[in-house]
Amino acid sequence: MRKHCCIALAVFGLSTSARAQVVGDTVDLEIFRPYSDAYGYMHSPSATTLGHLQLGAGFFVNYANDPLILIYEDSRYPPPTAVVTGDNGEGVIDDRVTSNVQVGMGLSKYFSLTVDVPLVLWQDGYQLTNIDNPRTPPETLISAGVGDVRLQPKLIAVDRDRLPIGLAVAVPVGFPSGNGGSFLGEGGYSLTPTVVMEFSDASIRSRE
Repeated sequence: MRKHCCIALAVFGLSTSARAQVVGDTVDLEIFRPYSDAYGYMHSPSATTLGHLQLGAGFFVNYANDPLILIYEDSRYPPPTAVVTGDNGEGVIDDRVTSNVQVGMGLSKYFSLTVDVPLVLWQDGYQLTNIDNPRTPPETLISAGVGDVRLQPKLIAVDRDRLPIGLAVAVPVGFPSGNGGSFLGEGGYSLTPTVVMEFSDASIRSRE
């Protein structure tokens, strides 16, 4: 039985808004971002694109507990008016269920265009307003909504079907379609140019 090997590496990115960083009064806290391409490897992209007029689709669901909390003097800091029951009530976001709906198409053998729509299916917590007011409770988060939609063009520079090495350039663009006050988005546009290099002993596109 013949064994095949594929390695995707050297993913270099530069983003105008860093992840898990405060941007104004918004926070982008999504760490799980599946790559919006049928030839990706979860977090890692592939240097191969969809074939000409080939369609690709993906759907992911993930859950996070306490993805955002406040710490004061090495202890969790809930609002003075919060009702804390065990692990509930002390986090800015206590629980969160998100999904990613992805659709793409190859517009030639060397170029593809994909769309990633992040969806917050459910979350509970509070906004970072009035958190120090002992009389006024902070506003609750929007429980569900659309995140920042990302459009990703990808262009092949070196075709893996012709050489053992594949090289591609992707430029994901994020649009502020999410509500930043409820941590559904960054509250601004983002640009993440990325270079992908891939080694394999057989064609990636033909799944060999």
